[in-house]
Amino acid sequence: MGIDPSDVESLEPPDGGVGLSATVERGTAGVRVMVEGELDYASAPRLREVVAGLNSARAQEVELDLTGLTFLDLQGVRMLVEVRRTVEQAGGHLRLYGAGRQPRWFARLVGLEKLLDVDDGDGHRSKRDP
Repeated sequence: MGIDPSDVESLEPPDGGVGLSATVERGTAGVRVMVEGELDYASAPRLREVVAGLNSARAQEVELDLTGLTFLDLQGVRMLVEVRRTVEQAGGHLRLYGAGRQPRWFARLVGLEKLLDVDDGDGHRSKRDP
């Protein structure tokens, strides 16, 4: 994705505690958002803020790298679906990459791979149903 180091920003949880942090890398082909921590009821609005700040992601690939995600609940899943809708309304495409053990298990349990394009990082890919 041809990343210029000057196009990297890190966003830590506002309280400095447990939550969701994100690093945004902007490249010529799109944007990669690497999230770490927990995506749950308390932290889901943080992901909404990060995605809202991706104004330059119009008609580009947006990759959410979930490799550092340690926990996912139903509100987090709802937020991922909302992020997909936001990116697609801007003319882009969202792809999820990687996930820790619990987030991967929960995402499969609720059928997230039917709603989003997912690459679990282990060579397994699923394309969402049209």
